Amino acid sequence: MIPDRPIDESISIGTEIQNYLTELLVDADSPLCGKTLTEARLGEDYDIKVIRIVKGNRRTIAPSADEILEEGDLLLVEGDRDGLIALGEKSGLILKPQQEVEHEAGEILRSASVGLFEVILLPRSPLINSTLKQIGFRQRYGLQVLGINRSGQTIRRKLSEIRLQVGDQLLILGSGSGVSGLAQSNVFRVLQTLGEIKRNKVEIFGSVAIFAGVLVLAGTGLVSLPIAILIGMILAFLLHLITPEEAYQSVDWRVLFVISSMLALGAAMEHTGTAQFLANWIVGATQSFNPTWLLGGFFFLTMLLSHPMSNQAASAVVIPIAIGTAMNLGLNPRTFAVMIAVGASTSFLTPLEPACLMVYGPGNYRFIDFLKVGSLLSIIIFIIAITLVPIFWPFY
Repeated sequence: MIPDRPIDESISIGTEIQNYLTELLVDADSPLCGKTLTEARLGEDYDIKVIRIVKGNRRTIAPSADEILEEGDLLLVEGDRDGLIALGEKSGLILKPQQEVEHEAGEILRSASVGLFEVILLPRSPLINSTLKQIGFRQRYGLQVLGINRSGQTIRRKLSEIRLQVGDQLLILGSGSGVSGLAQSNVFRVLQTLGEIKRNKVEIFGSVAIFAGVLVLAGTGLVSLPIAILIGMILAFLLHLITPEEAYQSVDWRVLFVISSMLALGAAMEHTGTAQFLANWIVGATQSFNPTWLLGGFFFLTMLLSHPMSNQAASAVVIPIAIGTAMNLGLNPRTFAVMIAVGASTSFLTPLEPACLMVYGPGNYRFIDFLKVGSLLSIIIFIIAITLVPIFWPFY
């Protein structure tokens, strides 16, 4: 059903090494001080391209091979991640962003879980169309951008002044938990972790033990599920398995506010009588219909709403109307509730889901692809649900 299109290599998620743009500072102890760019052999030894050199207030774009490197020079360079890291280790040149981290956010580097990560910016990320300086990336997220790759383009501006775009790949230094939290919040998606992050086995077993303990407490009925989770959370903080800052970063506040607002809207519809009014109207318009048709109608209504809204929010809006309609017709409300739950999980028509966005660019898909294949999947799910739901949760 989908044409065989050539893959857009510029944003493919493969194992090939991408080029990044970053800044290097010439340290006083660097063996390259006093050498020309030709003598430094940055291109020959490290496959690094020098795009600009800043000497005090003087900026030189595309410097000549005879340009002499001096202490304090700031180099804007382009190269692959391995070359940049090797260059910083062997040449005495300092990755400027890393230097800033050491002075301004040294706590991150002293953490046991710091590593390098390659991430990609996806549609609807809060970073899109903003610069790192505008959003205060380092201060806001506790992470540092070491390089930017944009589909093979050569960018001649400072990292902090580059306006980020969809598909940009960033080389990031920071804690694994911080990166993971931002990935869950759709700020970006992690492509791969570079190098090995040190892990504390005591913390690993402690986390597993708390998780298992919460399941046992809730599963055996000793305490309610919310209380069990609260106990586990407090233990995780007391044992320093996670910091309050890392926990805060892991919460997708936007989704939380959307769901809360939709729940409030659903409650308002019940208290004001809107849900009952709509239910009465639906009953009057469909009372001669077979209940199966009504059940199918609520399925498709929920499914369509789940695309512009979240799955939970769509359910929160439709549930009060469906339950009111079922009760007015003398039908089992649970039949409709289960059908709405299935319909809210059938958002295949657009690539707006985070899982779809991850493959949208690398798979070279088009919006129409999701509409074609998603329509077929939705129909299959509908046929299964409309057959089985009334069997397990009868109308009467």
